[in-house]
Amino acid sequence: MITLKIKYNTTEENLLLIKKYQQQYSNCLHVFYNLLKRENNIKSYTYYFKNDSILLNKLNTLNNVELLNYWLVNSVINDSVTLVKNDIELRKLDN
Repeated sequence: MITLKIKYNTTEENLLLIKKYQQQYSNCLHVFYNLLKRENNIKSYTYYFKNDSILLNKLNTLNNVELLNYWLVNSVINDSVTLVKNDIELRKLDN
């Protein structure tokens, strides 16, 4: 993974919006990750992104998440599935 640093000038209002997105992303990631960890069988990323997914519905009904959009949901699901799969792999290696 490559991290790019981009200098930008922004207003105080935009900075607050960025911080709000970061906080909401973090909250959603924690919730979805914990919900995934409870599942016995982790499915593919696309499975959780379907409209009838129970976990996706849970994510969409979180309190204090007014900035929830396609990008945020997509990233949260992708990152959560990756993290849980990595945890499972690490546990297998430890045993």
